[in-house]
Amino acid sequence: MHFHGYLHFKRIIALSAFCLATLLHAGSGLTVLSLPEDPVNGWYVASPGGLPNAVSQPVFLPESPVSWHGMHGFWMFDTPYSRVMGGNRKFFGGASFLKTEGIEIRTDMAQEEPIGETGYYNGTLFVGREWIISQDLRVGTTAQLVFERLYHASALGSALNLATAWRVNEFGLLTAGVRNLGKMQDLYKSATHLPLDVYTGFSAGMKGLQAGLSIHLDDEAAVYGTGLIRYDTNGVFSAGFSYSGLNNSWHIGGNLRYQQFRFGVGRFFMQDQIACPVVLSIAYMPEGD
Repeated sequence: MHFHGYLHFKRIIALSAFCLATLLHAGSGLTVLSLPEDPVNGWYVASPGGLPNAVSQPVFLPESPVSWHGMHGFWMFDTPYSRVMGGNRKFFGGASFLKTEGIEIRTDMAQEEPIGETGYYNGTLFVGREWIISQDLRVGTTAQLVFERLYHASALGSALNLATAWRVNEFGLLTAGVRNLGKMQDLYKSATHLPLDVYTGFSAGMKGLQAGLSIHLDDEAAVYGTGLIRYDTNGVFSAGFSYSGLNNSWHIGGNLRYQQFRFGVGRFFMQDQIACPVVLSIAYMPEGD
């Protein structure tokens, strides 16, 4: 029985990895750590200044009061992704969760019907804050407790994000950082590697129009780029277009502010895949934010 259970578990591992890679193709390692965080910024993580992107870029965050942000993504193969968070530059925290259900369990023998189904789950609990070094120089960090579960196996881990941003002048901003620096426990007999990302980027803006480019290095020493074009109208409406060379994917999205609420939607187009996920967000920002 233990031998058959081991074989079933190995098949589930392989099938899960295939499904997740085919589904999202958004990076390596734990999927929940490589998905987009904001409908407007999309694939561009080196864009500081707001709570939605604070997990990757905890710099130039709102001073006060506390803001709240929620996001939900509709992906293929019954794989929803959600994030809730709240805070300001002194402290923020929240959680992310992704699940893939309906993964069929099959044996080596050809058969029409699977012998069962299982699911794969991964998520994070995170906290972070920002430090003001000077008026133009900021440093921030985010600590994450990561978990995953597949069939009867589960694992915990930790990851750290570090970011810094320097305002070169009133128009330009230079950013650098590292994401997902950490380690996971073994999931059965091997550990899932974290999608390490070391990056640097530069953005410039004038009269509501912003453009940014960044260079990234992953854990396999592969180099790729991301870019963003964004337009804002005095905080009432924002629209963004981004591209990622990691997954050959682009996105378009926007948000609209109404009184103390901000509603956003983004569409992600996977050039090498058939997935075109949609991300929705809602934020509550008290007066003065």
